[in-house]
Amino acid sequence: MAAKRKAQQQAPISEKAFQAQIVDAARALSWYVFHVYDSRRSSTGFPDLELIRGATMLRLEVKTEDGVVADEQQAYIDRLNQVKYVVADVVRPSHWDEVLDTLKRAAR
Repeated sequence: MAAKRKAQQQAPISEKAFQAQIVDAARALSWYVFHVYDSRRSSTGFPDLELIRGATMLRLEVKTEDGVVADEQQAYIDRLNQVKYVVADVVRPSHWDEVLDTLKRAAR
């Protein structure tokens, strides 16, 4: 509650400035930071930032205090919060059968 009151007393900050603040802090704390700079060619709703450090990955949609979360953004966040298993790998055309099998199994 006190943190919320404190946030309301601070001068308004733009989404761009707040995102830069998060990125600067994350990098200073040795997080890997990914941001899609031109989202016009990306899937609608994908969060603004992906931050990775150790066993933790954060996907953050950055908004101002009064910023509105679009339905697509909330839907993406809701899907991400259902994830129980993450795979990070390199795939090549020769792996097609394995990729397709994984996609089919995960769809069940």
